[in-house]
Amino acid sequence: MRILFLSTFFPYPLDTGSALRVYYLLQALAVCHSVHLVSFMPRSESEEFIPTLKNWGIETEVVHCDPFWRQPRKAIWGHFSLLPRDVIACYSPEMMRLATAASRRMPFNLVISSNTNTAPYALAVPAVPRILEEHNFQTGWMEERYRSQRSWMGKIPNWITWQKCQRYERWLYPQFDLSTMVSDRDRTAVEKVIPQCAGWVAVVPNGVDTEKNHPGLADPQPDRLVYNGALTYYANADAMQYFLTEIFPLICQAQPSVNLKITGRIDGVDLSQLPLDGNVTLTGYLDDVRPTVAGSWACIVPLRIGSGTRLKILEAMALGTPVISTSKGAEGLEVSPGEDILIADEPQEFAWQTLRLLGDTNLRQRLVLNARTLVERKYTWKQIGAQFCGLAETLVNSKVGARVS
Repeated sequence: MRILFLSTFFPYPLDTGSALRVYYLLQALAVCHSVHLVSFMPRSESEEFIPTLKNWGIETEVVHCDPFWRQPRKAIWGHFSLLPRDVIACYSPEMMRLATAASRRMPFNLVISSNTNTAPYALAVPAVPRILEEHNFQTGWMEERYRSQRSWMGKIPNWITWQKCQRYERWLYPQFDLSTMVSDRDRTAVEKVIPQCAGWVAVVPNGVDTEKNHPGLADPQPDRLVYNGALTYYANADAMQYFLTEIFPLICQAQPSVNLKITGRIDGVDLSQLPLDGNVTLTGYLDDVRPTVAGSWACIVPLRIGSGTRLKILEAMALGTPVISTSKGAEGLEVSPGEDILIADEPQEFAWQTLRLLGDTNLRQRLVLNARTLVERKYTWKQIGAQFCGLAETLVNSKVGARVS
């Protein structure tokens, strides 16, 4: 079948969870189907990946702009609109032009919108089944941000954003024939907020390439911790603020030689809010994060907010690096605390679990073996890609069958 895939994230470089997800789902679809990709491309180095997409059989058109760049005048108007501000401020006439022009040139059997940012353009393609392939349920996330605020000055704008997202997504989701979420928790949240979607939301989990990510890429260094997440993302910045302020001092007090590496971009981040010292290294963007993760004794994931599931956990598990996480960080993953991951939600407990892992080689080895077994059994992109293709094919076949009957 012929598929129009509209993406917020270009599938290269593979430096964000969303780009990784798009990369592997596109790869799976292209094995059996003809795919036409229309994607935002904010970075010029991504151009080098277009020939690879062509080799996969994917025709590609791009919009050279940041999908999250807010046009100033529209951003101001967005404050007064009943729609979420980004729906107005980030709207791209060029993306709309490319999507509708592609649909006029050739008949598609299916259009896939890779998260709500591209949903308006998918809705402009007439008389074709639609899938909303969502990475995070925004209404749920905005509710969390609202509830995490401690002052009314923080609560009021976040409450308004939450209500706008809820109103918009209650209208948007029923426009699609199928929505996919990354976890059962997100599926349940969608069906609770949007009851008419019950039965039309499927779980397509996040995954990991277990061939590319495998143990042995580097020797783990005792006393080294890693957080593989860019601070440009709000949830990551909050996690590191929490960890460095409330947890890391407890660890360093008991074991002063412990050091932490934080990977990922820091462009535009106000680092003055983080208590950085000689025990903390900001690596910046890494072309290949695998050796840094594999060379660490443990991966910490002290997340307090966010939705979806964390590819950083799956990648660490595949690389043979044990994970210590909050319940929020591990949310949506079918993990067993104490067997393939350590879970701690209070600062003292998180510090104790970290120190315990740093000092217990047998515990570390058990976690490594169990976690690798888990990702091989449930979270390989090969399995997940096949599942997503099956859902797409079933949807299109059911629509064809309905028209024939």
